[in-house]
Amino acid sequence: MFTPLRWIVGEGIAKDICFTGRIIDAKKAYEIGLVNYLVESDQVLNKCIEIANKF
Repeated sequence: MFTPLRWIVGEGIAKDICFTGRIIDAKKAYEIGLVNYLVESDQVLNKCIEIANKF
């Protein structure tokens, strides 16, 4: 799991997350590039449809 994670967020952040077991919240995941979008829970389906329509 470490190698793909370090490709996405960089080696330092990947080590920090893996070795410490630190749990990150959605905002931090977005800031480090682990997720592409942040939306409110009631807007998830709308965002999914918006992204799917681009395909």
